[in-house]
Amino acid sequence: MPELSAHELSWIGHDLNNQALRGEMLVWIGDFETARHVLSTELHRTEAWRLPVMYGGAPTTLGQIVALTTARS
Repeated sequence: MPELSAHELSWIGHDLNNQALRGEMLVWIGDFETARHVLSTELHRTEAWRLPVMYGGAPTTLGQIVALTTARS
């Protein structure tokens, strides 16, 4: 997970997907309290983010949009 976090930080400037995956893995192994903490932190980090509903052309931030959408999911 630390290596994935470093790659994500260098690619798009945040590690939202890494932390969301970490929370999901914690759920899979049954560590619900830690998962709740990790996932609520991610929810808070993305709380103000909203998916744009209209573009005049191809978005220039497609990597960010995919990452944030995945993390929010």
